[in-house]
Amino acid sequence: MMPSLGIHARLIVGACVVRIAGAAIDTCAIPETFTAPQLQAIAFRNCENVGRAIMDFQLAVLEQRSLSDAQRDVWQNRSKTASAACKASTDLRRLPNPNMTHLRQSASLAADAWGVTIMDGAECCTLLVPPYCVEQEWNAALIANIVPFIVLIVLFLGSVLAAFCLPKRSAKEAIIEKQKSKGFDGSGSPGGGVMGWISGEGRAAASPNLEPKLKEAMWQKCSLRALPGASSAAKSSSGVFSALCDAFDFQADSVRSQYEHFLSLWRSQCAMVADRSVEANAVKEDTLLGTALGDLHTELLDGFFQWRAKLAAYEPAGVPPRETVTLPRVGGARFEAFSKEIVDATPEEGAGDMQQELSAKLAEVATFLCVWGEAGNVRFMPEAVYFITELALAAKTSGLDRSSRVSEQSGLFLSQIIRPIYNVVFDEWYEEVGVDPKEGKDKQTLKDECKAFLPPNVANYDDWNELFLNPERLVSGIMLDDKRPLFDLPHEDRFAALAHVDWQVSLLAAATKTHREVHSLWGVFASTHRIWLLHTFLFFLGLVITAEVPPETLADEEPLLGRSRPVRFAAVALVVPAHAVLWWIARWQITGVALRPAWEERKAAMKGKWIAEWCRRVDAQPTCLRRLQMVFCTPPDVFALLPIGTYAALRIFDDGDHELDVMAWTIFGIHCAVSFFGLFHLLFVPSYRFMLWELSPVPCSSRFVRYTFWVCVFAAKLSLGLAVLTVMHSTIRDLELARLGHETVSEVMEFSMSTIWWSNVLVWFVLWATTFLLFAADTQLWFTLGCTFLGVLTVFKQRGWTAASIVYEDTMGRLPERFSKKVLFYSQFPPKKPGKAVANFSSNFPLVWDRIVAYMRYE
Repeated sequence: MMPSLGIHARLIVGACVVRIAGAAIDTCAIPETFTAPQLQAIAFRNCENVGRAIMDFQLAVLEQRSLSDAQRDVWQNRSKTASAACKASTDLRRLPNPNMTHLRQSASLAADAWGVTIMDGAECCTLLVPPYCVEQEWNAALIANIVPFIVLIVLFLGSVLAAFCLPKRSAKEAIIEKQKSKGFDGSGSPGGGVMGWISGEGRAAASPNLEPKLKEAMWQKCSLRALPGASSAAKSSSGVFSALCDAFDFQADSVRSQYEHFLSLWRSQCAMVADRSVEANAVKEDTLLGTALGDLHTELLDGFFQWRAKLAAYEPAGVPPRETVTLPRVGGARFEAFSKEIVDATPEEGAGDMQQELSAKLAEVATFLCVWGEAGNVRFMPEAVYFITELALAAKTSGLDRSSRVSEQSGLFLSQIIRPIYNVVFDEWYEEVGVDPKEGKDKQTLKDECKAFLPPNVANYDDWNELFLNPERLVSGIMLDDKRPLFDLPHEDRFAALAHVDWQVSLLAAATKTHREVHSLWGVFASTHRIWLLHTFLFFLGLVITAEVPPETLADEEPLLGRSRPVRFAAVALVVPAHAVLWWIARWQITGVALRPAWEERKAAMKGKWIAEWCRRVDAQPTCLRRLQMVFCTPPDVFALLPIGTYAALRIFDDGDHELDVMAWTIFGIHCAVSFFGLFHLLFVPSYRFMLWELSPVPCSSRFVRYTFWVCVFAAKLSLGLAVLTVMHSTIRDLELARLGHETVSEVMEFSMSTIWWSNVLVWFVLWATTFLLFAADTQLWFTLGCTFLGVLTVFKQRGWTAASIVYEDTMGRLPERFSKKVLFYSQFPPKKPGKAVANFSSNFPLVWDRIVAYMRYE
């Protein structure tokens, strides 16, 4: 019994020393619910902290750091007091059969030795999980850690709310304001109204006929003159260009240039048709001109006809179907059609009179080239050129005011059709056109707000081009001077009214701006969001796979991310709604005023009217299959938020055990299905609202190879990533950093007032953020490795899977044979002669190869 009494005596003395030293300081309280192992852990960790602090102090003394005598005395007293308390705590733990009272006294002595004595009551280390210690009072460091986070969050939310809630001038208000600034009084446009424009009053005498000059100056110098039917082709082609110049008052020099351009295109197309005929060992010269014109028409105007078909499909546009059997009106221009000598060897299916059809194609090509030649900078808006071309082809008369034309001035088409459009473009960006004092050339002066970069709400060519690309916006957006829409007129009368379109109102930025060029990361995220979604989902999936099981908590409370593995996996699916919200915000930030809903529409959406509207659109689909397709392809945006509700239901039915019951498993299955649908939709289904054209068709084989390649790349990436994430988990555990996923809500609320916890969270966040950036960045490495592997397979496939030939074959020696088979396949191989070996390459190869080598030497 004597040794036991001695130990108790030393414990009582040590306790008295500690209490006297910290008489004015609170004691670190130990929770009553701690078990024996937990109390021992608390005592051991606090005494370990004390030992490290004493060693640090002794090291500072040995290194002769600048410590005052008062500091040395204070730390020596604290070291002795804390060492005595830890000695007493250790003796209590080493009793033969320590009970809970002994262990609680041991933990209390150790906690006070560190928190009260060494740290002067600033913190207490009585936690079982990182950060193990918490401060006992507010300090400046805590405020310095929290305030920047709060400021950043407030700024972020402020920018988002400002983009959504601040009132902005609508397109309708901007148009009314623009009309008032121009002094419009509603009395109609000058010149007697629209019917006066269409009637063609004031038409002056026609310009001199260009047909003889075109035929003489260009056609007679063209190599096409030797082909059959050249005479008819010369008369018809020069006639149509001359008639267009007279009907629309194009500039004569521009028409000459475009006619020369047309002949060059026609000649090149004839060469390609002849090359195709050579492959069949028969070139029919009597069909070259007609076939080449048909091919040229298809290739040159393919985009125009796609645009026209889209416009004609929109019923309010009033555009009739295209007719190929009759000549277009083209403003009343008249020209001689092709003779029967011009034949198309590949006519369109269901074609009628071939010469009439070819003449119509000639007129369409010529009209497009003449409009394009006069367009100038308007060429940067191809759909605007298509729009003018379509109206010119359908026009009964040009309606241009020829009485105002002066011979020295530009043509009426340029001055009355093109120039008003470009004036609006110019006024959007520039102040004036001056003279450069150094070079003496014209110099455009940008507006002050446009000198560094274009502001987000300033319109540009892309925005105006999208106006002409979208039939609905085009029909309602092109306004005449008398406030009437241009498309209210019959289609054949619209070109005559084109000179009286109010382009300042029609091309107003507030009515045409579809995309805001924001100088922020929102634009980058909106265009690359699929990349970030996929990487984020895979990263958090790997994070949960490699995570450790959360420790048991004292309170009847679950960790933030749950205790069972299915619940933690369910938390990964919250990436879907979080990403969807960020993507909506990004799209809103970059969406122009013309496409943003008005404030009234936003208020109606908040009231839930979008549900009825979406159901009406689904019900309007003609078949059940189309309805089902719309449900899966264009679900309401709010559908991406459903994983939040299913996850909340799962947490409600989760009882905190390591296994789920039947109800929880059912909800978990629903949650996974909803989340997978949202993930699939965000990754693979395009946003049909912003699709201006149909997606290019991709063969199933190419699609299969493409997706298989990316699945393999990301599978290899995730496999290595799991090893890296496991190491990072071990590093964080060894650093004893706080882990948010393992903490409960009450612990977070308690620790949030501690600078130690905030510093732990900051380090924890920086480590995982760096890991995520590296995880996303190494995709380029895996992509390169995958492409290299596919490239090697492709090489072996092209060589017939014979590796030996790749290594040992004389590639240069096989060049004549392979070049002849791949390039000169249409040429004749030399005939076999008695007593001589037959060359296995074309007789034309030496000449071609000598020419290639000569050019290489020249270069």
